[in-house]
Amino acid sequence: MSEATKQKVDFIFRIIDVAEMKQVDFSYITGISRETIHRWKKGHNVADQLRLTRAYWYAQMIQRGCKAGRFPLPEKLKTAERQALLKKIVAEMSRPQ
Repeated sequence: MSEATKQKVDFIFRIIDVAEMKQVDFSYITGISRETIHRWKKGHNVADQLRLTRAYWYAQMIQRGCKAGRFPLPEKLKTAERQALLKKIVAEMSRPQ
């Protein structure tokens, strides 16, 4: 794994941790399989740079949400509510500021 790729993967998982997100939720909003995300976390080679770029962009939007105080999410949300809220936050954070 190249150094640039490793830095992006590290950033993604650091933001997931800071936001107190579940990997399954990150998988849902990015459209990247849980298995692929798990492999990245374990240090396996990133074969698809397009997916990595997509995950990195979402991580940047989640980081903006953290800075805006939108994370962590309330603990008692049901899965569908949590995923809908995640989509809404990412949409809001993707707008020009």
